[in-house]
Amino acid sequence: MRSPYYWELPIQDIGCRLSTDLCVKNSPVKSGDSKDIEHLATAIPIAQYVVADKAMVDCCDASRLTKNGTPKFTRHELSTI
Repeated sequence: MRSPYYWELPIQDIGCRLSTDLCVKNSPVKSGDSKDIEHLATAIPIAQYVVADKAMVDCCDASRLTKNGTPKFTRHELSTI
């Protein structure tokens, strides 16, 4: 973890961005949010589509993760695919 290259991995970057956004929000942190962040940080760099709950999609948008090319959808938006 001391290597500067470790922190440049997409998983670390995405996880840090999502965690930061979650911490600065006024809404309470839910019990499953940390696992959601782990899963999103792993999936976003390699997946063609990601389905998450509305709160996590909003976190991705607020963290500017929509620019990396992976579309994110809520369960209710699946009919648009």
